Amino acid sequence: MSSLSWAERLLLGSLAGIALFAVAAHALLALSLAVPAHLLTGSLLLGLLVPWRIPAMPAAAPAPRWLASALGLVLVAALVAIAHGALATPSRHWDGAVAWDTTARFLVAAPTLEQPYFRDAAVFAHSRDYPLLQPLLVATLERLCGGAGRLLFPGLFALLALLVGTTLRRATANASLAWLGTAATMLTPMLVNPTSGGIDSGYGEGFLLLCTTAIAAGFVQKDARLLLLGTLLAVLVKPEGIVYAGAATAVAFCTAERRLLCGAAAGWLLGAVAWLPLQRGLLQPEAGTSCGWFVVAAGGIGALLACADALARRAALGPRGRLAAAAVLLPVLLLALPLVASGVGASGGAMQSYLAEPGRLLQRSARLPAIVVGVLHYALFRGGFGLAYWLPLVALFGAWSRRASFAALGLFVLAGLGIVVMPFLMGQETDLQHQLRSSMPRLLLHWLGPTMLLGVTMLGQCRERSSTEAQPHRGASPEAQR
Repeated sequence: MSSLSWAERLLLGSLAGIALFAVAAHALLALSLAVPAHLLTGSLLLGLLVPWRIPAMPAAAPAPRWLASALGLVLVAALVAIAHGALATPSRHWDGAVAWDTTARFLVAAPTLEQPYFRDAAVFAHSRDYPLLQPLLVATLERLCGGAGRLLFPGLFALLALLVGTTLRRATANASLAWLGTAATMLTPMLVNPTSGGIDSGYGEGFLLLCTTAIAAGFVQKDARLLLLGTLLAVLVKPEGIVYAGAATAVAFCTAERRLLCGAAAGWLLGAVAWLPLQRGLLQPEAGTSCGWFVVAAGGIGALLACADALARRAALGPRGRLAAAAVLLPVLLLALPLVASGVGASGGAMQSYLAEPGRLLQRSARLPAIVVGVLHYALFRGGFGLAYWLPLVALFGAWSRRASFAALGLFVLAGLGIVVMPFLMGQETDLQHQLRSSMPRLLLHWLGPTMLLGVTMLGQCRERSSTEAQPHRGASPEAQR
């Protein structure tokens, strides 16, 4: 078995082990029980021991030895620097210090929610509604590794590099392009910077980036396992994750491939059932952590998706027809947002503040040009993302003319960039420029991986088609070949 196959097995096993730990830990917390440290060890071992089926890697010319060696050394040096930064200091900026690290400290002391920090409304807890998976992992590693809980962050960096590298190797069948695309992704300034949002800053952006990249890789490789793991973990990592996972499910519906829809929907709904009851219990201790309403709601949404897929198949709707149907249903979803917010019952939570008043979309429509300018400024001109967001724009000219197949991934990235705009239209913040400075770079970081996969894949397809077109056709006359 090749080293690439082993790398993909390690990647799938690690993601599956983290997902298994996440679901089991949330179940224990909902039952008012403590999360044992060795639950993580057992989950990772179980995930790694599963004999994952790995398709054969497409043939490709190997990368020049000097290129692979040089970029490999650079990536290892970046990993060492991130590990040092993660272990040398605690979180150094606002959210990391007051929200993520504080929650992790209380979970190190007692790995349960049955303590005043989580249950007593009189105790101040910043971002009480934030998902618990990252603090749980940090706290568990603290207990297992004797205080080295922040090893999670270089671990996430390594998994992201494996994910991007193996996906690009499959998608482009070009080892050199895979190495270059992986290095460009992992050395993006916004990702490796030591300030707020960087991979070792203690924020949740790096973890959520891994989730969105896993979803994007699932679309590229048509792998329902990656879609399930990416959507499930996204819901359990950050508040935005449940929206991103919903968008992934909608894109999977538009692909007209049932297994992809089943994978994305299963991860999205399972994550929601695991987390939302706990979130309601944190924000409204008197409501408890009963998951009955959420199970019914998830079952209803799953049934609706199954019916929609069946109707689309009966009507022989292809991806374009499904996309049109989804676009027609979008206004219905927006009108249903207040009902969703009241059903969750998470008063005071971040997502509740956006869902409660969808009328802000119309009230703040005049902001849209300034928001679009902000997106372009931070994505293209500020330098924090290098060429990441330029790459798909440049490759589009060549790929579009050759009808390259990147529709699902492109639609996912477009949906993500559309979601990035929504907090600035629906949030309670009145100072737009302050909100753009503090939030836009971090929101764009969530989509770095999918955007790089899209851009490099498009370049690979352009190069492959150009090479094919440049070769003389078999059987052609010598005059035609000349």
